[in-house]
Amino acid sequence: MLRDMKWTSTVIQPSAPDAVERRDWQVARLASDPPPVLLTLAMIRRHYVPLGERTIFRMISAGTFPKADVAIGRKLRLWKRETVEAWIARQTDDT
Repeated sequence: MLRDMKWTSTVIQPSAPDAVERRDWQVARLASDPPPVLLTLAMIRRHYVPLGERTIFRMISAGTFPKADVAIGRKLRLWKRETVEAWIARQTDDT
């Protein structure tokens, strides 16, 4: 988690002549933040399924993981968050 954080210092120019310095943490994605509605494979791996990319592709080929809901171009594949969460719910119900 800490390796995803970068310390930045920014200067905000308010309408008053005095500049206010603000320091804040920029985090790529906090675990408490909900994932977006459309997920890339990297987001699925980060937030839901800690499996390798190739393993997930094998599962898709075998029919044990849902195929992408949206295809943009030849390479970009996106899954709806509801699709992934429903798949996880089915997996937990099967055990």
